[in-house]
Amino acid sequence: MDGYWSGVLKARLSRRRALVAGGAGVLGGALAAACGGGGGGDEAAGKGLVSNPVDTASKAKRGGIWKNVVSNEAISLDQITGNFGVQFHTAHTYSRLARYEIGTVDDPPDGSMEPDAATSWESSPDGLTWTFKLRQGMKWDERSPTSSRPLSTEDVKLSWDKFAELSTSRSQLANSATPDAPVQSVTAPDSNTVVFKLAFPFSAFMKSLNYPWHFSIMPKEAFTGGFDPKSDMRGTGPWMLTKYEPSVGYEYRRNPNWYDAAKRPFLDGIEYRIMTEAATREAQFLSKNLWTLGADTMAQPDPNSLTRIKQAAPGAQIYGISPFVGNGSQIFLGFSKKPDSPWYTDVRLRRAVSMLLDRDAWIDTFGNVSGLQAEGIAVETAWNSHVPSTWPTIWLDPKAGKLGEHSKWFQHNPDEAAKLLRAADKFGWEQPYTYHGSGGFGGETLRKQNEVMAQMLQEGGHFKLQVRSNLIYDTDFRPNYLWAKGQYDGICCNHPLGSWPDWDLAFWSAWTPGSRNDWVGQPLPRAHDLMVQHRREFDEKKRIEIAQEWQKILAEDMWLVSYPGNWTVFEMAWPWLGNSGFYQPWVGASAAPEEYIHLWYDQEKEKA
Repeated sequence: MDGYWSGVLKARLSRRRALVAGGAGVLGGALAAACGGGGGGDEAAGKGLVSNPVDTASKAKRGGIWKNVVSNEAISLDQITGNFGVQFHTAHTYSRLARYEIGTVDDPPDGSMEPDAATSWESSPDGLTWTFKLRQGMKWDERSPTSSRPLSTEDVKLSWDKFAELSTSRSQLANSATPDAPVQSVTAPDSNTVVFKLAFPFSAFMKSLNYPWHFSIMPKEAFTGGFDPKSDMRGTGPWMLTKYEPSVGYEYRRNPNWYDAAKRPFLDGIEYRIMTEAATREAQFLSKNLWTLGADTMAQPDPNSLTRIKQAAPGAQIYGISPFVGNGSQIFLGFSKKPDSPWYTDVRLRRAVSMLLDRDAWIDTFGNVSGLQAEGIAVETAWNSHVPSTWPTIWLDPKAGKLGEHSKWFQHNPDEAAKLLRAADKFGWEQPYTYHGSGGFGGETLRKQNEVMAQMLQEGGHFKLQVRSNLIYDTDFRPNYLWAKGQYDGICCNHPLGSWPDWDLAFWSAWTPGSRNDWVGQPLPRAHDLMVQHRREFDEKKRIEIAQEWQKILAEDMWLVSYPGNWTVFEMAWPWLGNSGFYQPWVGASAAPEEYIHLWYDQEKEKA
């Protein structure tokens, strides 16, 4: 495997030199072939390959079942105790008090809120009391045991109580979980009113409370034995789960009891097949058994296969997603936080790891950047700091030196890394290097990315890694590494930071003790105080300045090392899925109730 990936990286470097010399047509698909994809063709072949999404809502008709796919199976359907895969599904069904306003490619979303289960809300002048008025006439699923009964404040209160007691995200909001969280109590003074009492004014309260990974409203029957929320759902949202078959898929249908059912959704339903292998998804898309290969479900086509799929399916559409939009996620390499671990006590070791990553080579390889550009397809790229490039308002570009003197730790510099390791008497250090090999997120592509980084750390003799890549995500990797608060040995890959509606949530999901992920073990010097300040600051310009100062501190201390960066992500869709790519949610986690309701089935285009 080491030799294989050496070949990939050498092919990438050779190709890049040839492109600079004007020889793109000679090399054709060298890197794409090395990575397992098809390729070839001259630059003109790429002209017109990428479509511009358009609004076709004025032509929309009702009907059609969207044939979709998910790349992994959720561990359950319980919104409170589940992970990211669970909450993708629960967002279809369970309402929130408010939701994010949808945007478009022409008018991107800005995080503004609009009514959902609550029609209005207000904050007291001191910011410590938030009062919500529930939507009148809002009904639960018509099926037993909810049987179309009205939504009640009892449902909201009980859902909060269970969230504060059991949710893996409770430390984001529940003061009972940590004093840094805002919500002290939730009460229902009458049948139409819910009141949240806060311990301190919290600038991101509405965005955080209404994030699908956080608080959603479940029926009281989910907690009193009416049905098992781990295997079924009864909601008030735009979609109803009508079938779940383990290892096969999920089926949703339009909810006739949804408050806006007279207008949306256009589709009759959505069916997700579970397909973990990219080759299977590709074959089913080419057979038109799938309508889309999308990033929302982590099923987008491999960049090395993109033009080959397009050649085989010329009628399919390609849409690009810029690496500078979307409030997207990123992944980190973590290090042991055991009290006696040199990783914890010596910043030179962490900086050395960062400097051994050839970020441009890694991005070019896994984004097939040179290959797609040779086909005439424009690809944007960016290095991540400890903030991903998809947060452009606060992201500081390390490649451009925006992190000041500590930008140098992001540069590929094996010689300087060697000096740091020798000064620490750790050159050639033998260390465990761990990631999950099955289940969870990322699939085969993420495993290959981890293999490449392992080689980068070893190829100059800087480290000798004991690679453990056979861990099962749910039973071993997640409890013993990802959520183990750094109490493992060596280097641990695959620390994900999700797609958040406000950067406050990123701060408090991982970068503080007692948080959902807790990557740091103890409050970070200097950085923690900035996080507290950011949480209580309401001036958006000042919040950006605080987040950027935090970035500079993290660049200096390098407690974790971000995976190298981002590139334009391409999705594919058959043209009969109307409005595909046009509507843009504030965060991907809320796509089902905010974006998917605007998609529609254009039967005439399927017949064409």
